[in-house]
Amino acid sequence: MLLALLALAVVAGIQVVGVVLTSALLVTPAAAASLVTDRLPRMMAVSVAIAVSAAVIGLYASYYFSVSSGAAIVLACTAFFALAWARRALRRAPYRRPKA
Repeated sequence: MLLALLALAVVAGIQVVGVVLTSALLVTPAAAASLVTDRLPRMMAVSVAIAVSAAVIGLYASYYFSVSSGAAIVLACTAFFALAWARRALRRAPYRRPKA
């Protein structure tokens, strides 16, 4: 069932936004979710939340800024990935006390 839905998403996405944007739409939310959590069920839920949020934000951005909707959605996905990466980098950074 998952593979059938993935194939449907790829075919529909290629017709709408192209090959490069389709691969970005499929990979970026999952990559961002993998930076947030290590548990698969939670990762799937976070990935869906990121994808839906990026779609809504991207559609609003494309409407208000008169840009391509596919590119705006991918840009929003990339912004979520950057936020997840920055969050992970800050959490792993060692705490250093300032020298007096």
